[in-house]
Amino acid sequence: MIPKLIDMPSTSLQWRAVRHKILLIYILLGLLYASVTPIFEISDEVNHYPVVDYIATHHALPIQDTHRTHAWDWEAAQPPLYYVTAALLIAPFDRSDLYTHHWIKNPHAQVGIPNTTHNRNVMVHDWEKQSFLWRGTPLHVRIVRLYSLVLSAGTVWLIFVIGRQLAPKAPSLAAMMMALTAFNPMFIAIGASVNNDNMVTFFTTLAIALSFSIWRDGFTWARVWALAFVCVLASASKLSGTYAFVIAGLSITYTVYKQRLPLRQLILAGLVFALLWGALLGWWYIRNWQLYDDPLGNTHMARTVGLRTPSISIWELLREEWFSFYVAYWGGFGLLTFTAPPILFYYTGALIGVAILGGGLYTLRLKSLQIIEEKVPFFLLMFLLTLGVGSVISWSLLTPASQGRLLFPYNAAIVALLATGIHYILQPRFALLVTMPLMLLAFYCGVWTIPRAFALPPSIDTLPNDAQRIDVTFDNVGLLAVAVDDTPVTRAAPYLDVTLYWHTERTERPLSYFVVIYGRDQNGDLLPLGKRDSYPVYGLLSTTQWQPNKIYAETISIHLDQWYSTLDLPLQPRLHIGMRDHEQDITIQARSAIG
Repeated sequence: MIPKLIDMPSTSLQWRAVRHKILLIYILLGLLYASVTPIFEISDEVNHYPVVDYIATHHALPIQDTHRTHAWDWEAAQPPLYYVTAALLIAPFDRSDLYTHHWIKNPHAQVGIPNTTHNRNVMVHDWEKQSFLWRGTPLHVRIVRLYSLVLSAGTVWLIFVIGRQLAPKAPSLAAMMMALTAFNPMFIAIGASVNNDNMVTFFTTLAIALSFSIWRDGFTWARVWALAFVCVLASASKLSGTYAFVIAGLSITYTVYKQRLPLRQLILAGLVFALLWGALLGWWYIRNWQLYDDPLGNTHMARTVGLRTPSISIWELLREEWFSFYVAYWGGFGLLTFTAPPILFYYTGALIGVAILGGGLYTLRLKSLQIIEEKVPFFLLMFLLTLGVGSVISWSLLTPASQGRLLFPYNAAIVALLATGIHYILQPRFALLVTMPLMLLAFYCGVWTIPRAFALPPSIDTLPNDAQRIDVTFDNVGLLAVAVDDTPVTRAAPYLDVTLYWHTERTERPLSYFVVIYGRDQNGDLLPLGKRDSYPVYGLLSTTQWQPNKIYAETISIHLDQWYSTLDLPLQPRLHIGMRDHEQDITIQARSAIG
């Protein structure tokens, strides 16, 4: 007979149906996000997938090079479990097209600049080869995305289990925790991407559920061995999974004390954890020590990713980067190049405010020791979240990485605190309704925000009347006309919008363009005010893929970051427009299209 490892309070048919519906909606949203997001255009997928491909090809783990000479160097020092299991899924396929057709990086990518109008894409995509039905690398990436989605769907399910363990008499609390997770657009985006966060989040959440089962239902050796095994799997997925050992150890210690068990039970349980950890993962720490003089590989990875220079204090970090951290928890898409609609952040901010109020009032009720003892799991979750936040802050001080999604392994704690506070303020039947706007916003992001960010603009048939015809060519690329916005440029609004009209001809090499804005000072001398470099058509369409005889219009907003007190105002801008082969660092000679 198989022992019951997690004993969840019985749930009525009504709440079971709610649970199933939330899970189904999450899976459908995940499939939507996985389909509409171009490959390598979500978070660090561009760095994770090459590790999977390397293992599938070489049947060995890559060695991280701090000079980042290979595509896999960014993540090569990470614990291997996610990458090895994902590699098994794509190993049977021919993956030779990865570096020949799908690995062209955009040198102008605006990484970390939210809602930029140009170069949101970190890669230069061959849209024809990546169109549905997928073949080659686009298919292989989505196979691994589907694997990630299975893991993240498991996390969503386990969140409900933890909610029932926390409050056996309040299934609505569990449903709300589940919905706050399932309808978080950023959780969906990461859950439908190639990212080891999905595995560490699943196993950490499973470890929490097993820990609470030991606390609530009693110490058994089957549960101890299962929990130890899951904790090892969590730490084999990502270093942040190591914190699963902490909540496991605290739960077992408290249970041994509560049940008045002999101290040797606690010691033996600790030996079980140490034995499994050493037997299953000890080789990886030894390998790191031999390769990097760092058993965790963490310091070596930080040097590879890039240390933060200059260093900043924790207060500067919190003051300057709190909002980007917040955005990256709820809806920072691409490589933080565009975001969900602002209403998402206003709404989640309001939910957090209600949760803080409700949580404060709820805490005042915890008067008797008996009530406090019943809430031990909440205190354990708060402690785990504190460790997680401290870890992310420490990592962000070491290297620029202050992203809220790094807290997803501790998401059970976050949604438990949010749901408890909201649940206390609102009646149970209304509490779940507040997650419905999140669901709608998540759907909106999947059908509009993400596809629109990578959508090619339509070509035009004729030039507008305000376009100034210039008819020059660079190689085979024709620049038909330019239009400059006549909105006055001031020191308070130092931006100039320039619209370029391209006449397309395919080139043998990808060409970039540059626009330099000049203004005259009071002596009549030209001064450089601002410059912008980009691939044409908002950075989305390489000139090597252009179809002949189309006209594309693109408007580029140039920030005049150089401003002189001697400028002759109102500004009469002068433009210098050119094209270059960025890879070869060659400027292309301009010539008149009419000879």
